[in-house]
Amino acid sequence: MKQLICWAIGHEWRELLEIPYKITYEVQKTVYHRSYQILKYNEETILQKVCKRCGKIWDLDKPSHMPSSPTPPPPPPPPEM
Repeated sequence: MKQLICWAIGHEWRELLEIPYKITYEVQKTVYHRSYQILKYNEETILQKVCKRCGKIWDLDKPSHMPSSPTPPPPPPPPEM
């Protein structure tokens, strides 16, 4: 079994639970100069992961553990006079 890496702070993911989900998922992302690949699962099963150290759950369908952008959004432009 391949270990997935917690995108936020480099923690390791482990399998938490298998949930039925009719989708074929194949994702590859590069975060913090590291490349992680989520394997292509069959159409009936998609895995939900939980971080071993921080315990956060990361659902492959809804990435809730993505790192926030290092730079804040730019302030709105001043109103034109």
